[in-house]
Amino acid sequence: MTKKLDTDLYTIVEILNAGIDNFEIKSYQRGYRWDIDNIKTLIGDILECGANSVYCLQPIVVTKISASTYEVIDGQQRLTTFKILMHCLRSYTSELDIKDFNISYETRSCEIFLKKLYDNALRHELEDLTLEHVLVLWNQLTLEKEERNRDNFHIFQSYCTCHFELKRLDIATISSIVDKIRTQIKFIWYEVDLLLLNVTAEKLFANINKNKIKLTGADLIKALFILDIENNADNVEVKHFRKQNLANEWDEIEQSLRNPDFWFFITNSHNQHYDVRIGKLFDIVTENRLESDLGAYFIMSKDEDLRPWSLIYDKYRIAQEWFEDTYYYHRIGFLVNMDIHSFERILEEYTNGEITSKLKFKEWLDGEISAYFRSFEIKELLYSKQNDRGRYGRCTGVLLLYNILLTEKFYPGQKFSFGKFVEQEWSLEHIQPQNPKEKTAENWLEWLKEIKPLIVDKITDNEQLIIKVDADQYDFSEINYDELCHSLKPVRQTDKIPAPILKQLSALEDTFEEEFPVHGIQNLALLDKVTNSKLSNGSFKEKRALVLQMNDPESVDNEKTYLPLGTLNVFSKTMITDPMGIQLEYWSVTDSEFYEKDIKNTLAPYLSYE
Repeated sequence: MTKKLDTDLYTIVEILNAGIDNFEIKSYQRGYRWDIDNIKTLIGDILECGANSVYCLQPIVVTKISASTYEVIDGQQRLTTFKILMHCLRSYTSELDIKDFNISYETRSCEIFLKKLYDNALRHELEDLTLEHVLVLWNQLTLEKEERNRDNFHIFQSYCTCHFELKRLDIATISSIVDKIRTQIKFIWYEVDLLLLNVTAEKLFANINKNKIKLTGADLIKALFILDIENNADNVEVKHFRKQNLANEWDEIEQSLRNPDFWFFITNSHNQHYDVRIGKLFDIVTENRLESDLGAYFIMSKDEDLRPWSLIYDKYRIAQEWFEDTYYYHRIGFLVNMDIHSFERILEEYTNGEITSKLKFKEWLDGEISAYFRSFEIKELLYSKQNDRGRYGRCTGVLLLYNILLTEKFYPGQKFSFGKFVEQEWSLEHIQPQNPKEKTAENWLEWLKEIKPLIVDKITDNEQLIIKVDADQYDFSEINYDELCHSLKPVRQTDKIPAPILKQLSALEDTFEEEFPVHGIQNLALLDKVTNSKLSNGSFKEKRALVLQMNDPESVDNEKTYLPLGTLNVFSKTMITDPMGIQLEYWSVTDSEFYEKDIKNTLAPYLSYE
C-alpha cells in the first residue's frame, strides 16, 4: 500500500518503503548530463558525511500518476545518478539489501541501456578515468543504433566514474557508503498537485528551470499555512478570505523587508541564506540555527504550535513599530549592527523579559548601549586592523553612535541609514593620512605645516626650530625644521624625494607619533569603501576637497554616496570653535582636540548612564 509522503527529507529506503518505486521521465525533460566531476563530487561528499550528519540532496519535485508511480518534474538528474550508483555498489558488496526502483524514459532508450549496465565486466578495464578512456570503452560497446546517443553516453560515463571511484575503496568504506544511503543520504521530497496549481507538468518544469519558480523553505512554510486553512472547518468563503488575507500580509512583510534600512535594522550581514526575506521571521519564531533555508520549515512542519500565522505577523508588527520610531530604530539598529545583541535577543527581552512598558524598554536599550561603552575608555582607543576589522571594532562603534546621535540632534525625525552603512561597507578613514611617505613634496610640505604647532611647543628656542631625534635609530641626532621645508620646495611634483630628505621626514613622523596619535579616535572618521579608497593617503586638504565635492548637490557622485554627518563635519570643521579662527589647510592638534571633545559631549548620555 502506498503511503503519502509530506514535503520533508527522506532516504531512498523511506521513499521505497512508502510504496513508491516507479518514476516516469517525460519527453519535455532535458537529457541526462552529469559528468565525471559531478559524480566524483557526489561520492566525495558522501564519504565526508559524518556519522551524525545528514547529506541533503536537492529537491525531487514529483506529481502522482498512480499508487506507486510518480512523474518527476525536477530532479531526474539526481535520481538517475543515484540509480547508477546503487547499480555499481551491488558489484562490490552484498550488503546493499535495498530494493531497486524503476525509471521509465518516455522518448529515449535510457531505460533499456540502464538495464544493460548490470553487466559489470567493464569495471575491470577501467585503468584510468579520463574522457578519452571512457570514449574508447564506449566505442567498444555493442549497441543498437538508437542506443548510441548523448544521454546514454553520459549515463555510461557516470557508470564508469562510479566504478573507478568505488574500486579504489576498501570493503569497510564501501559498507559505510551503504549505511549512509540507508540512513543519512536524503532527498527533499516535494510533491505538487497540478490541479490545485492549475498548471501542466511541462509548464511547471519550464518555470522551475527558468528560475521563475524557486522552491524555498518559505514556499514550503506558506504551503503549511494554506494547508492549515484548508483543513479548518470554516466554510468556503471564510477559507478564501483567510487565504487572501495571508497573501496580502505576506506581500506586505516581504516588501517592508526589501527596504535596505529595515532589513539592516534587524540583521547586520549580507551573508544570510534568505531567498525570501520573510524567512528571517520564520527563523526568529522557530529559533532556527541551521544555515539552511529549509531549517525553519522542518521545525514548523513538526510543531503545530509554531504555525499560527499570527505569530509571524505579530513579530513583524513589533519590528515595524520599532522601525517607525526613530528612538527605537537608532538604538536597536546600533545594537544589532555592532553585534552587541541580535534582533532575536532584543525581541526575546521585549516579549518574555521583565519589560512592562515602553519607558522600561527605552531604559533597557540605553542601558545595554551604556554597558558597551563602559567596557573601554574612548581616549585610549587606537585603531588597529586586528581590533577594528569589519564593523565590530570599538572605534567603529564610537563613530557609528556619534553619527546616529548627530542625525537625531540636527535632523529630528530623520533616520540614519543602516542600509548604506552595511551595503556601502563603511570603514575607518584616517583624517590625517597614516602613511604620508608615499606622497609628493607638496603633500609633505602641507604635513609639515600641520605639525608645526607641535614643534613650537616641543622646543624652547623658537628662532631655531631644531628637533632632537633618536641618534641610535638614525644617522643624525637633530632636524632643522626650516631647512627641511626649504629643501623640499624645489622638488617638483613628479620628482622622487631624495633619500636623505625622506629619512628626515620619517624620523620627524616617528618623533611626533605620540603627540599626534594618527590611529587615535580624534584622527578617525567613517566613510564608505569606495570613497575611502579614493582618499587613500591624500593630505587633509585633498581629502577635504573631495568630500566637499561629493556633498555638492550638483556633483555627479552626490546621489551615489551617503556622507555621514560626523564625517562631513570633520572635513568642513563645523565643530571647531577655536577663538584664533579656523584654518582649512590641515588637521591640527587643536582641531583633533575639538573633535574628540565633540564626540564625548555627543555620547555623554551613554558615557555617564547608570
